[in-house]
Amino acid sequence: MDKRETRKMKYLIFFVILCISVFFTTCTSFNQPSYLLKDGDLRPKYFEQIIQWQRHLQFDQQWNEHFIRQVIRTTALFSKYKGDGDGPSQDVLDSIETDQSQPDIPDEWMTPREFWEAKMQGDCEDFTSFQWFILAKVLKCPYEVRICAVTEGGLVDHAVLRIHLPSGWKIFQTMPGVGDLDTPFYTPIVEWDDKHIYTFH
Repeated sequence: MDKRETRKMKYLIFFVILCISVFFTTCTSFNQPSYLLKDGDLRPKYFEQIIQWQRHLQFDQQWNEHFIRQVIRTTALFSKYKGDGDGPSQDVLDSIETDQSQPDIPDEWMTPREFWEAKMQGDCEDFTSFQWFILAKVLKCPYEVRICAVTEGGLVDHAVLRIHLPSGWKIFQTMPGVGDLDTPFYTPIVEWDDKHIYTFH
């Protein structure tokens, strides 16, 4: 195999790895714990967990990256992935097919209250908004916490948390079972908190 073929093979392998990464790290429920897929309301248990975190912070727990990850991962495990209404109705699809001037179907973002009232069911932006609320407002995180909309290779839109730790800004995944391996491929689009909106150029 000559150098040109070797180079092509390397590019092909990289592309395959990238596709696999995109497939398994988008907002899907592949890694949703089985016990969360059953009917049931886990909010009372999660409320107990919040009280436990508040007590730890009051007496001995210090804010650090490890504690932040614990809050995010635990919250994700108490939540359930659910897309926006599981897609548009057939009537809406028919109207789009017959009338091309119809606007795109919007991606609805729940407020933290709406996410809670929906028994903590939603998709990545709903997970992220709720976890921002828990960290910034309920637990009073001393670091800057922002919701960040990102794109991965211009193909996949996603929502994550960006937190300004003492070591610098860091991205945190908010979905259950989604790792941080693909974060270097993210391109931030816009981020915000309850005070400001920040755009990236």
